[in-house]
Amino acid sequence: DVLLSAVAEHDDAGRVARSLSVCIDVTERRRMEKALEQAKEDLSRYSRDLERQVRLRTQEIASILTHTPSAVSITDTAGRYLLVNPRYEKLFGVQREDVRGRRMEEVLPEALAAALQAGDRRVLETRRPVQEEHAIPQGDLRRTFLSAKFPLYDDAGAISGVGAIFTDVTPLKQAQEQLRRLSAYTITSQETERA
Repeated sequence: DVLLSAVAEHDDAGRVARSLSVCIDVTERRRMEKALEQAKEDLSRYSRDLERQVRLRTQEIASILTHTPSAVSITDTAGRYLLVNPRYEKLFGVQREDVRGRRMEEVLPEALAAALQAGDRRVLETRRPVQEEHAIPQGDLRRTFLSAKFPLYDDAGAISGVGAIFTDVTPLKQAQEQLRRLSAYTITSQETERA
Protein backbone atom coordinates (compact mmCIF):
# COMPACT_ATOMS: atom_id res chain seq x y z
CA ASP A 1 0.00 0.00 0.00
CA VAL A 2 1.29 3.45 -0.94
CA LEU A 3 0.10 6.96 -0.30
CA LEU A 4 0.52 9.01 -3.51
CA SER A 5 0.57 12.78 -3.49
CA ALA A 6 1.08 14.73 -6.76
CA VAL A 7 1.28 18.47 -7.50
CA ALA A 8 1.38 20.04 -11.00
CA GLU A 9 3.05 23.38 -11.89
CA HIS A 10 1.57 25.27 -14.86
CA ASP A 11 3.25 27.64 -17.32
CA ASP A 12 1.87 31.00 -18.50
CA ALA A 13 -0.28 29.27 -21.08
CA GLY A 14 -1.84 27.00 -18.43
CA ARG A 15 -0.11 23.84 -19.55
CA VAL A 16 1.53 21.49 -17.11
CA ALA A 17 5.17 22.40 -17.13
CA ARG A 18 6.29 20.00 -14.49
CA SER A 19 4.95 17.88 -11.64
CA LEU A 20 6.08 16.61 -8.32
CA SER A 21 4.96 13.21 -7.04
CA VAL A 22 5.67 11.69 -3.68
CA CYS A 23 4.98 8.04 -2.89
CA ILE A 24 5.10 6.82 0.67
CA ASP A 25 4.95 3.15 1.58
CA VAL A 26 2.08 2.89 4.11
CA THR A 27 1.86 -0.90 4.21
CA GLU A 28 3.06 -1.07 7.81
CA ARG A 29 0.84 1.84 8.86
CA ARG A 30 -2.22 0.16 7.28
CA ARG A 31 -1.35 -3.10 9.00
CA MET A 32 -1.05 -1.25 12.34
CA GLU A 33 -4.37 0.56 11.74
CA LYS A 34 -6.09 -2.76 11.01
CA ALA A 35 -4.48 -4.33 14.09
CA LEU A 36 -5.59 -1.35 16.19
CA GLU A 37 -9.13 -1.60 14.81
CA GLN A 38 -9.17 -5.34 15.58
CA ALA A 39 -7.85 -4.69 19.09
CA LYS A 40 -10.59 -2.08 19.64
CA GLU A 41 -13.25 -4.58 18.49
CA ASP A 42 -11.76 -7.32 20.70
CA LEU A 43 -11.61 -4.95 23.68
CA SER A 44 -15.18 -3.82 23.08
CA ARG A 45 -16.37 -7.45 22.85
CA TYR A 46 -14.38 -8.38 25.99
CA SER A 47 -15.79 -5.36 27.83
CA ARG A 48 -19.37 -6.28 26.88
CA ASP A 49 -18.77 -9.88 27.98
CA LEU A 50 -17.24 -8.72 31.26
CA GLU A 51 -20.18 -6.38 31.90
CA ARG A 52 -22.58 -9.25 31.16
CA GLN A 53 -20.72 -11.51 33.60
CA VAL A 54 -20.71 -8.81 36.29
CA ARG A 55 -24.46 -8.28 35.80
CA LEU A 56 -25.06 -12.04 36.00
CA ARG A 57 -22.92 -12.48 39.17
CA THR A 58 -24.57 -9.40 40.73
CA GLN A 59 -28.02 -10.86 40.00
CA GLU A 60 -26.98 -14.22 41.45
CA ILE A 61 -25.59 -12.65 44.63
CA ALA A 62 -28.64 -10.40 44.96
CA SER A 63 -30.87 -13.47 44.56
CA ILE A 64 -28.91 -15.37 47.23
CA LEU A 65 -29.10 -12.41 49.63
CA THR A 66 -32.81 -11.96 48.97
CA HIS A 67 -33.87 -15.59 49.29
CA THR A 68 -31.53 -17.03 51.91
CA PRO A 69 -33.28 -17.88 55.19
CA SER A 70 -30.28 -16.42 57.04
CA ALA A 71 -29.87 -12.78 57.98
CA VAL A 72 -26.80 -11.21 56.36
CA SER A 73 -24.98 -7.96 57.08
CA ILE A 74 -21.76 -6.24 56.10
CA THR A 75 -20.23 -3.49 58.21
CA ASP A 76 -17.08 -1.44 57.69
CA THR A 77 -14.20 -1.41 60.17
CA ALA A 78 -15.86 1.47 62.05
CA GLY A 79 -19.00 -0.64 62.55
CA ARG A 80 -21.17 1.25 60.03
CA TYR A 81 -23.64 -0.80 58.01
CA LEU A 82 -22.82 -1.21 54.33
CA LEU A 83 -25.41 -3.87 53.50
CA VAL A 84 -28.24 -5.83 55.09
CA ASN A 85 -30.48 -8.35 53.37
CA PRO A 86 -34.31 -8.59 53.68
CA ARG A 87 -34.08 -11.32 56.35
CA TYR A 88 -31.84 -9.06 58.47
CA GLU A 89 -34.38 -6.26 58.09
CA LYS A 90 -37.14 -8.56 59.31
CA LEU A 91 -35.11 -10.10 62.15
CA PHE A 92 -34.00 -6.78 63.64
CA GLY A 93 -36.97 -4.65 62.54
CA VAL A 94 -34.90 -2.22 60.46
CA GLN A 95 -34.94 -0.90 56.88
CA ARG A 96 -31.79 -1.02 54.78
CA GLU A 97 -32.22 2.61 53.72
CA ASP A 98 -32.35 3.64 57.39
CA VAL A 99 -29.31 1.64 58.54
CA ARG A 100 -26.84 2.18 55.69
CA GLY A 101 -23.94 4.27 56.98
CA ARG A 102 -25.11 4.08 60.61
CA ARG A 103 -23.59 2.18 63.52
CA MET A 104 -25.33 -0.73 65.31
CA GLU A 105 -25.89 1.22 68.53
CA GLU A 106 -27.81 3.81 66.50
CA VAL A 107 -30.37 1.30 65.21
CA LEU A 108 -30.45 -1.71 67.56
CA PRO A 109 -31.28 -2.02 71.29
CA GLU A 110 -28.22 -1.19 73.39
CA ALA A 111 -27.57 -4.67 74.85
CA LEU A 112 -28.00 -6.42 71.49
CA ALA A 113 -25.80 -3.87 69.70
CA ALA A 114 -23.08 -4.31 72.35
CA ALA A 115 -23.17 -8.11 71.99
CA LEU A 116 -22.97 -7.97 68.19
CA GLN A 117 -20.19 -5.35 68.23
CA ALA A 118 -18.11 -7.48 70.62
CA GLY A 119 -18.03 -10.23 68.00
CA ASP A 120 -17.10 -7.75 65.27
CA ARG A 121 -14.21 -6.45 67.39
CA ARG A 122 -12.94 -10.01 67.91
CA VAL A 123 -12.98 -10.57 64.13
CA LEU A 124 -11.08 -7.33 63.51
CA GLU A 125 -8.53 -8.03 66.26
CA THR A 126 -7.85 -11.70 65.43
CA ARG A 127 -8.41 -11.42 61.65
CA ARG A 128 -10.24 -14.76 61.95
CA PRO A 129 -13.86 -15.92 61.68
CA VAL A 130 -15.89 -16.03 64.90
CA GLN A 131 -19.04 -17.99 65.75
CA GLU A 132 -21.39 -16.86 68.51
CA GLU A 133 -24.87 -17.62 69.78
CA HIS A 134 -27.30 -14.78 70.36
CA ALA A 135 -30.75 -14.87 71.96
CA ILE A 136 -32.74 -12.36 69.91
CA PRO A 137 -36.27 -11.31 70.88
CA GLN A 138 -38.89 -11.89 68.22
CA GLY A 139 -42.13 -10.45 69.48
CA ASP A 140 -43.00 -12.40 72.65
CA LEU A 141 -40.46 -15.14 71.88
CA ARG A 142 -36.69 -15.34 72.16
CA ARG A 143 -35.06 -17.20 69.34
CA THR A 144 -31.49 -18.47 69.27
CA PHE A 145 -29.31 -17.47 66.34
CA LEU A 146 -25.84 -18.71 65.47
CA SER A 147 -23.80 -15.89 63.97
CA ALA A 148 -20.83 -16.62 61.75
CA LYS A 149 -18.70 -13.49 61.41
CA PHE A 150 -15.67 -13.17 59.16
CA PRO A 151 -13.25 -10.50 57.96
CA LEU A 152 -13.59 -8.94 54.52
CA TYR A 153 -10.45 -7.76 52.71
CA ASP A 154 -9.77 -5.05 50.14
CA ASP A 155 -7.49 -5.43 47.09
CA ALA A 156 -4.42 -4.50 49.15
CA GLY A 157 -5.12 -7.29 51.68
CA ALA A 158 -6.24 -4.94 54.46
CA ILE A 159 -9.43 -5.70 56.39
CA SER A 160 -12.21 -3.53 55.01
CA GLY A 161 -15.09 -4.81 57.11
CA VAL A 162 -16.95 -7.66 58.74
CA GLY A 163 -19.47 -10.00 57.13
CA ALA A 164 -22.05 -11.65 59.36
CA ILE A 165 -24.54 -14.45 58.71
CA PHE A 166 -27.20 -15.17 61.35
CA THR A 167 -28.86 -18.59 61.20
CA ASP A 168 -31.90 -19.46 63.34
CA VAL A 169 -30.95 -22.53 65.39
CA THR A 170 -33.95 -22.38 67.74
CA PRO A 171 -35.44 -25.71 66.53
CA LEU A 172 -32.06 -27.39 66.99
CA LYS A 173 -31.72 -25.95 70.50
CA GLN A 174 -35.26 -27.13 71.34
CA ALA A 175 -34.47 -30.62 70.03
CA GLN A 176 -31.25 -30.70 72.09
CA GLU A 177 -33.19 -29.66 75.20
CA GLN A 178 -35.82 -32.36 74.56
CA LEU A 179 -33.05 -34.93 74.09
CA ARG A 180 -31.40 -33.80 77.35
CA ARG A 181 -34.73 -34.10 79.24
CA LEU A 182 -35.46 -37.49 77.67
CA SER A 183 -31.98 -38.67 78.59
CA ALA A 184 -32.41 -37.46 82.18
CA TYR A 185 -35.84 -39.14 82.35
CA THR A 186 -34.40 -42.41 81.00
CA ILE A 187 -31.57 -42.39 83.55
CA THR A 188 -34.01 -41.61 86.39
CA SER A 189 -36.34 -44.41 85.22
CA GLN A 190 -33.46 -46.89 85.05
CA GLU A 191 -32.31 -45.95 88.57
CA THR A 192 -35.88 -46.27 89.87
CA GLU A 193 -36.20 -49.66 88.20
CA ARG A 194 -32.89 -50.83 89.73
CA ALA A 195 -33.96 -49.67 93.16
